[in-house]
Amino acid sequence: MGEYNKGDGMEDGAMVTQKQARTRRDIIMAMERLLSEQKFEVITINEICQEALITRSTFYRYFLDKYELTEALIQYLGERDLIMLDQGSLIAQVTNFVDKNVKIINNLNPSNQHKMNFYVEFVKLVENSLQAYFEINQDHQDDPFIRLFQSVDDRDLWIKFVAGGLSSIIINNPNPDDHFRQKEIIDFISELTDRLVK
Repeated sequence: MGEYNKGDGMEDGAMVTQKQARTRRDIIMAMERLLSEQKFEVITINEICQEALITRSTFYRYFLDKYELTEALIQYLGERDLIMLDQGSLIAQVTNFVDKNVKIINNLNPSNQHKMNFYVEFVKLVENSLQAYFEINQDHQDDPFIRLFQSVDDRDLWIKFVAGGLSSIIINNPNPDDHFRQKEIIDFISELTDRLVK
């Protein structure tokens, strides 16, 4: 009898954890939908709660504020859309990431530059993607990033350098809907990387 009750308790605990994970995901998805339509600065906690169908007290059980929520959203987008190791070259992955999330990226850029932006979070996201990409795809010698990272003494430093450049393109492109210009800039970084290897 005691073992049965203990088992029930463990199952209840697992259900609570799943419910918490779903609620957290729902809040993140609500922020994604809101950022697809409006600038970060104008989004309020009340709007997030209405979109996620939760109370303010529930929101604050999961996130300190909308900045922390947006950091979680950036991580979520990266795991969903950028760290995709079977989607071709890294440049193709970055291009697809920007294409898929261009409205959110644009709305995260503060119109008032004194307000916080999320450049550091994007750099870390791209840096982690580069590390994972290199570890999985070391045999792909047709990718200039793979060849670059194999040819340098301090790979971590070069990964940070490339991540900074790619992140600048992702979040500081003044015309995020100009796909031709975006591709032109990304191709430039790819060509520059290729030349550095040679």
